[in-house]
Amino acid sequence: MVSEYFITLFFMCCKLTAKAAYGLCLRVTFGVSLLLVGLIFYSSFTGFKAMAMGDMGFLEPLGFVCAYIIPALMIVGGALIAIGLFMEVGALLAGIALGSMSIGLLVKPLLSTTELLAAVRPVIMEIFLWMIVGYFAVRVSSCFSKEKCADGKCSK
Repeated sequence: MVSEYFITLFFMCCKLTAKAAYGLCLRVTFGVSLLLVGLIFYSSFTGFKAMAMGDMGFLEPLGFVCAYIIPALMIVGGALIAIGLFMEVGALLAGIALGSMSIGLLVKPLLSTTELLAAVRPVIMEIFLWMIVGYFAVRVSSCFSKEKCADGKCSK
C-alpha cells in the first residue's frame, strides 16, 4: 500500500517502468537546474538587472520589473517541477520565465541596433533548448494523478 502510493506520487505513474524512471530523472534534473539558474540570477543580481535593462530604450522600466520577476518564476517553477507537485503551475511558470526571456532578448535589437541580433541569437537558441527539454520533462511525466491510472497503466 505504502509502496504503491510512493511510486504513484514520486514517479507520477502507476507502476515503475523504464519510462517512469527516466522521466523522474529528466523531471528532477530540469527542475533543479532551472531553480539553480534562478538562484544564480539573484546572486549576481546587479549584473542580471543591468543586462535585463540594457538596450531596452523606452522599455527600460519593463526590463527592471522583469529582472525581479523572471528569477522568481524560474525558482518556483523549477521547484514545483522537480518535486512533482502542481506540475501544471510549475510548467506554466517555467514557460513564462523562459518565453519572456527570449522575447525580451529579441526586443533589444529592435529597439537599438540590429548588430545586437548576432550577439543575442546564441542565447535565444539556448533558451529554446531549455524550453524543449522542459517540454519533454513534463511530457514524460504525463500521468499526473492516481485517477488517470487504470490497471497499473497510465491512461492517455
